Amino acid sequence: MLKNWSSHADYQQFIISNLSCFYKSFSKKIIELEPSISKLYCLDLDILREILKPYYSNIGRPATLQPEIFRSFSLMLFQKETSITNWVKKLHASELLATCIGCTINNVPSLGAHYDFISRLWLSNLSTDRSNLRKIYSYKRKPSKIKAPGKNKKLPNKKTGVVKRVSDFFEAGRSFSLRAERLLQKIFSLVAVVTSFNLNLIEKDNLTVGGDGTCVHCKSSYYGSKVCDCRQNGICGCLLL
Repeated sequence: MLKNWSSHADYQQFIISNLSCFYKSFSKKIIELEPSISKLYCLDLDILREILKPYYSNIGRPATLQPEIFRSFSLMLFQKETSITNWVKKLHASELLATCIGCTINNVPSLGAHYDFISRLWLSNLSTDRSNLRKIYSYKRKPSKIKAPGKNKKLPNKKTGVVKRVSDFFEAGRSFSLRAERLLQKIFSLVAVVTSFNLNLIEKDNLTVGGDGTCVHCKSSYYGSKVCDCRQNGICGCLLL
């Protein structure tokens, strides 16, 4: 059961009032965290409550600090921390980090609360996933490296007809409904992508859809296969592959 969901406006007011008090003591640290704080300040999670509500029980002990846990994971990502255990220890040890996610030092979400939040977002049976990880599979030798096909050519497909099978799958009205990450994708879409559209950070009329195998312009690699004749023509600064 969801309860005591703090609004985005309340979080912004909390950040402003507390960081102004901390600035004299932690000015260098606040300046260092400024990019992350700015992102969290703009990350409106009000819509997240309605997205997550169906995944919580209507009875029992209320789940509190859910938007704070979401911000905690976001800040953990911004700070390039990969261990949830170490990150929660940092939150409990730093009043500034706790403030950044919208908590006081005495009200920081526990390690168990973080893992419980993950289990709600990942729509699969975790016990089944763990048992699958313990399964032993037969060893398959890694195939030898295939030589680059050359200019304007692509490597042959390992399995033919893959695109047709996927196309037939969708044309039959089917979908990949068992994707465990589908809730995460929905959250990303509504919290980040739609908001970016509304703020004109992404232009709806100037989008390019890319997929596996799509040709794109990119910086060249010394080991890449050139697709132009620039070097033969004395042009050494070409970036095309």
